[in-house]
Amino acid sequence: MCGIVSRPSAQSCEACGFHFDDVKELKGFLTARLTTGWFMVIGGIVFTALSTFAVLLLSWLSLFLVIPSVALFVKGTRIVDVARRGLREQRALPEARVVKE
Repeated sequence: MCGIVSRPSAQSCEACGFHFDDVKELKGFLTARLTTGWFMVIGGIVFTALSTFAVLLLSWLSLFLVIPSVALFVKGTRIVDVARRGLREQRALPEARVVKE
């Protein structure tokens, strides 16, 4: 589990080769990514506010602090979006049933 966001219907990670065979394992992975994404969103908001405050107080050189914090926020929102979509699609899949002959 390298952390690269794969499409929700992927059977394995294209980067590291991790196999999403087990539905519970995939749900755990998507839940972990959702949590990570939310931490990145909140961190991006906090760092953007702090760096904007630094720009106002210190100088325009602090503007270089704003760019990475906004990038952190944007990446976090993308991860949250993909993880939510994956969890939604997983809930839409029918559950497997054991059929005895």
